[in-house]
Amino acid sequence: MTYNWAPLQSSLDPSIATINDMAARITRSAYPGAHLVEFFKFLQYVPASMAKWKREADEWYHKYSKMFEKYYGEIEELVVRYGSPFPVLCMIVTSCVQVSGEEQPPSFCATLAETKSRHGLSKLESSWLAATM
Repeated sequence: MTYNWAPLQSSLDPSIATINDMAARITRSAYPGAHLVEFFKFLQYVPASMAKWKREADEWYHKYSKMFEKYYGEIEELVVRYGSPFPVLCMIVTSCVQVSGEEQPPSFCATLAETKSRHGLSKLESSWLAATM
């Protein structure tokens, strides 16, 4: 598991819609020929104020970065505070209940947070790495 969240109880959970939206955006943008800048390389130098595609890409990058840093940051904070494995009863998107004696099962984020000095990744880089898992 990436974030050690409890399994989602409904397919209508808002986090599913958010992740599906992000996956659709990435897929559409990866289509060959999806953007004129692929053919006209000089367009990459057009300022964002004149390029709607650039403004939208920046907007979504910042939105997703903020979300991913929040998810990763919660796990990183627990690893820093309690060490790993840290005491956790459950993880549900943005909240966790700590119970002494209960150990958190391994998660990608916890492993990434406890070995961050070895990898030399920033919090933003670690957040995006976890999100792509």
